[in-house]
Amino acid sequence: MNGIPENQTFDFAPNVSQPILTKREKKAAYMKEYAKKRWINRPDAKAKYEKQKKEWYAIPENKKRMNDRVRVRRRTEHDYREKMNDYYSKWEQNNIAKKRYRQTEYRKNFPQKAAAHKSVYDAIEHGRLVKPTNCQICGVRSKLHAHHHDYAAPLDVQWLCPLCHGEMHAGRMRINHALA
Repeated sequence: MNGIPENQTFDFAPNVSQPILTKREKKAAYMKEYAKKRWINRPDAKAKYEKQKKEWYAIPENKKRMNDRVRVRRRTEHDYREKMNDYYSKWEQNNIAKKRYRQTEYRKNFPQKAAAHKSVYDAIEHGRLVKPTNCQICGVRSKLHAHHHDYAAPLDVQWLCPLCHGEMHAGRMRINHALA
């Protein structure tokens, strides 16, 4: 009648059997399949690729550039911290014995640091030391770390967010402790 054959049907309902994926998820799935096809039955090609990758990372400028990209991603990607927190909490649950072993080894190898950490913990528990809510460098409100400039003075700490604390230990941040 209207130019449409009578036996042709139209289905406007969305296909609910397949999940709706974001662009990032689609790309990740594609890359996973691509990697499977690329390396299957080709150990020589994979070994060559790994060798080239290792050589590329051996160049200091390349390594620094990649580390900078990772650092920027950690600061900007919203779910990065959430993902990492989930990952580490699952790891801790599955590796309790390994975690305890590492802790005891740390205490044996670094008794002064371990004693300083314990004294800070005890001081907070008994109210002799008050833990602030914001980082003393960037002002961000997060779970804070107590940074010791000198382990001989265990209660003389600077309260830092995990990112500032990492930057401090990496040597990229120098703060005059008297000003903080």
